[in-house]
Amino acid sequence: MPDSDFHSMFTISWRSRGHVFCGLVFLVFGALVQGAVYELAGVTEPGSAYRWLDVAGNVYTSSFREAYTYAQAQVTVDLSSHGQVLHGTLTATGLKPNFAYQIKLRGDPGTATNERLGLAGRWWQEMWDGGAWTGGWNLNNKGVGTFPNPNDQDYFSRRDVSSDTSPTEKLYRFSAYIVLAYFVTDSQGAAALSFSGGSSYHVLWTTDQRPWEPEDGPLITVPVIPSDSHPAYAMDGQAQTVSVFGEWERLPVGGVFLSEGDYDCRLLLSEESFHGMGGTYSGFWAPALDRAVAFRIDRTAPTVQVHWDSPWGVSLLFSEEVYGADSASSYVLLPNGTVGDVLSVGTNDFRLFTGAQVPGIAYSLSLTDITDAAGNPTAGQLSVPAGRFATASSPGDEGDVYLYLGLSPRATGGVDSGLDVLSDGTGPLELISPQGGDGVTLVSDFRRDTDAATRWRVHVLGAETLGERFDVVWQAGGVDTGAGAVLQRLEHETAVGGAIDLVSTSGIQLSFSAGECYEVAMGILQVTSVQLSPGWNLVGIPLMASETVGELMSRGDREAGAGVWAWSWGGVHYEAVGADDWLNPERGYWLWSGSQEEVTLEVRGIPADGIFSLRTGWNLVSPPASISAEELSAEISDVWGWSGSGKRYERVTLEALLTPGGGYWVYLPESP
Repeated sequence: MPDSDFHSMFTISWRSRGHVFCGLVFLVFGALVQGAVYELAGVTEPGSAYRWLDVAGNVYTSSFREAYTYAQAQVTVDLSSHGQVLHGTLTATGLKPNFAYQIKLRGDPGTATNERLGLAGRWWQEMWDGGAWTGGWNLNNKGVGTFPNPNDQDYFSRRDVSSDTSPTEKLYRFSAYIVLAYFVTDSQGAAALSFSGGSSYHVLWTTDQRPWEPEDGPLITVPVIPSDSHPAYAMDGQAQTVSVFGEWERLPVGGVFLSEGDYDCRLLLSEESFHGMGGTYSGFWAPALDRAVAFRIDRTAPTVQVHWDSPWGVSLLFSEEVYGADSASSYVLLPNGTVGDVLSVGTNDFRLFTGAQVPGIAYSLSLTDITDAAGNPTAGQLSVPAGRFATASSPGDEGDVYLYLGLSPRATGGVDSGLDVLSDGTGPLELISPQGGDGVTLVSDFRRDTDAATRWRVHVLGAETLGERFDVVWQAGGVDTGAGAVLQRLEHETAVGGAIDLVSTSGIQLSFSAGECYEVAMGILQVTSVQLSPGWNLVGIPLMASETVGELMSRGDREAGAGVWAWSWGGVHYEAVGADDWLNPERGYWLWSGSQEEVTLEVRGIPADGIFSLRTGWNLVSPPASISAEELSAEISDVWGWSGSGKRYERVTLEALLTPGGGYWVYLPESP
């Protein structure tokens, strides 16, 4: 994403049904160079050892090691450039299962492309010994992440050293490459993902090797389940969860871009060997598949083209993140080629521009008066956060409501002037202030990034919305790789119904009632395991998840049945939970397993916040994190759990930890 100071963002647009919409607004950021589709081919002479272990360290079978080649894989990449950013969509089958790969660009020594790649990535150096190029190694001092780093300085000092016997007349030869992105295949060796340039990584690690740090790339947390349905595994193995991340090579992650120019290089998938973790079969960053590619990067001051067909207003969200710009920088709106109003924007300020324009005319938003510290003109860069979506509305309509949710390191835990925008109360929706309980409501909220999931509350306003239906539209393109975003309705602080995956879906119709509240949660996706013994089990899930009970129970070789799958406690009596219903976090459930063996349910989602209300009497709950009953509430007087293997209730002391995945009866006595 162009805005290096803007970690993640997505936008939700709520549209009232029954109104006539006269057009869509399309924002085109910079010059879009149409993409090309490339089919990668297996590297026949890798030059280094392959890895024969998955990300969890499981050794592949000897028959797989002897028979597998990358000629069996099918990998397609759709590549395009968008201003200064390279975008790609990768689809792969037939790769190694549960396996980590780097996505790289690699240059040819002595070319302009090679130098541009190296100055954003890494350098591989060889030396001429009079008869051959020898001693290949990485320049390996990345410094503090700023440009030029010590590796660049070594490159510049050695690049032009001459040699009378070298075929290039140079003593040193440099091959450059940049690691743009990374991914982990599924249990069958397949993958499908979108990636963008903007980061430069050193290597990959698992969190078992090295702790993740905020400067590093996003965590990818995956379930690793060896299955004999793939020839790489001799038998079904123990399920594990592994987290992989990219160590930074240059900073900031998300803000390192290729310089302007035409690029002729190779797109490469490399195996990640995790610094030899695993011993004999650990490998050494072997190249897997590659293909020659060509594209252009344009870092001139971009123009944002705004097209619409309605005379009734449009909103444009933009931020001033200009290299070399100062507070005198400004944006100019140019209708139909004439000079329009100058929109003054202070440094690091977010503004919202709304105005009625003439329909059918293309407008552009351009940077002007951009100077460096010495006052010399310089190219500017306009950064519009990913996730912007807009529609036009008809006259007399209050218009669409846009809620902007995102993360910025400049934000605090409260309301931030210049970042957050207050609600005017006209609704029908608003964000509840992150301060909570202070009466402040917002339409834009940019929280400081934290290790935990970031949460927003979306509040439905008064009686005028009762019974109306709304079309909910969102874009979550700014959500970091490996992260997720979900929307789920709250009742008495408890998430109910299924969590809607905002990243993989684009919109859904929801019915709202006055006073309803929804939670939007964004964070690293996690996987949790729930163990089921044969018969009835008292369990719960700690995650906001989108899969139904039937989908959870029928995964793998288990057959989905019909009718009642589970029971929940409604406060007075049990309530049936069917195959098309969901298991909500923070609630306990009686769940039936017809298997004669232990069954493991793998649930994927974002952790619940652990805040829920208790009523007097018995409550059936399941905490999303380990906590004792006395920590949960000092008013709780009694707790009981269930032994799935022993098929009996067991008393739990108030000091004992209640564990995620388990269901518990807790008793809250009436106030004296």
